[in-house]
Amino acid sequence: MYESISNWWWQKRFSDELRAEFYSLLAMQLRSDVKIQPACETIASNYEYKGEGDSFFLGLIERLLPIKRLFPNTLHMVASECTVGISGGRSFYETLAPWIPYDELATIRAGASAGATTTKEDAVALALDRAEQIVEQKRKMRDEISDALMDPVGNLLLSVGSLYAMVTWILPKLLTSLSRPGQVHIPTTSESIARFIAEYGVFLGVGAVVLIAAIAFSLPRLTGDVRVYLDRLMPWSMYRQIQGAVLFYNIGALMASGIQKSDVLELLRRNATPYIRERIDGMMKGVAAGKTLGDALELSGYEFPSVHAIGYIRVVSQSKNGDDNLQQLGIDWLAKTVKDVRRVAKNVRTVSYAVLAGNVFLIASLINDLSNGVINVLGKM
Repeated sequence: MYESISNWWWQKRFSDELRAEFYSLLAMQLRSDVKIQPACETIASNYEYKGEGDSFFLGLIERLLPIKRLFPNTLHMVASECTVGISGGRSFYETLAPWIPYDELATIRAGASAGATTTKEDAVALALDRAEQIVEQKRKMRDEISDALMDPVGNLLLSVGSLYAMVTWILPKLLTSLSRPGQVHIPTTSESIARFIAEYGVFLGVGAVVLIAAIAFSLPRLTGDVRVYLDRLMPWSMYRQIQGAVLFYNIGALMASGIQKSDVLELLRRNATPYIRERIDGMMKGVAAGKTLGDALELSGYEFPSVHAIGYIRVVSQSKNGDDNLQQLGIDWLAKTVKDVRRVAKNVRTVSYAVLAGNVFLIASLINDLSNGVINVLGKM
């Protein structure tokens, strides 16, 4: 139990920024004719116990506490494990597998397996460059999503908070001051809506958090016919685009190095998530039946990576430079995904502003109802 929690902790600390830095440092050494194991040893020795480089908060803890070297640097941890693993006979990508996402692992493995046409170090260095590009593209998408959620979350909190204050503090006092003996208060429509949002807003918020967690859990795991339908909707469609772009980039890279399609798919199937594994299995059935990659995708029925992309892949699978075109498809698809995320972010902001405008209208309706009540009371005095 403790080991599982410890592994989870260190994997979470190996962030996008640190992974990109690790890939860059390692690729730079490999291009300088340094072997993989000594390159990892160099990184491990130069980043030993410099925890303040990982996180501002962890660095602050180390400065406040008298205990030194409390948090070993994550780069040191990863590079050390790679060194030990390689010296023990394991491959480089096998030692990295517990630390990095599948798409980056598949890219590095593809580069290591494509080393037949070049030196192993150069092949891995090129694969690390590709993995770094994937990290950068994912970082751009994450930043777009974070920026897109800032306004909606702020507007939602402002809306619920203002309605809660209106219903809990302001409205009861006004109703008490306006009520007359024996008078029965009949809530207006706007008051009923405001009370519902204020009283059940917490439950709605918890439900939203649970829903987001369930969606995040389902992205790499959910399979079957239900997933084929969900892949047409956000955010599953965006996940499908990202994973499809990386997968076909790697397929093109491996096939360009002379590896057969069936062997490429079998290689990428290892360590794949259940979602990707199901789609690779569908492609493998078609390829085993003698179909081209594009035809195998269409016959699988998964609409992966998209109906439009399948048509493109069917065309390039029959062309002379089809393998290079598959790599270019992956690059273009990632860039397109970033643009799609940016477009969705704008739509989310627009919806959040509409929600805020609706909240302002609701509060204005409440004030109008209260003012009418004041006028009626004064008129009967």
